[in-house]
Amino acid sequence: MTPTPPPFRDHGTATGTPGTDPPASLATETDLTDVDFTGLDLRPALRADPRPRTFTRCTFTEANLRGADLGELTIAAAAQFSGAMISVAQAARVCAALGLNVVD
Repeated sequence: MTPTPPPFRDHGTATGTPGTDPPASLATETDLTDVDFTGLDLRPALRADPRPRTFTRCTFTEANLRGADLGELTIAAAAQFSGAMISVAQAARVCAALGLNVVD
């Protein structure tokens, strides 16, 4: 019998070892490296534990970060969330970090 793969991707690294659940890592760790959050809704874990987190080489393609506190957004910090879904308010913060004014 072939084992069923987990319902998430992993990179085979310290926080992305096989059997590690990315949302569970997000809920328990503050320093996350090489974790693939592709397609996941991260809002519940981020709301449950609002501690600041450090993301290094993580993948956020289609990850839902709307309403999450993304910390101080510099250009470099915003780039790490490439591909993520964010709210209009978060997008305005990213633009402000780029020196842009968002008007309606």
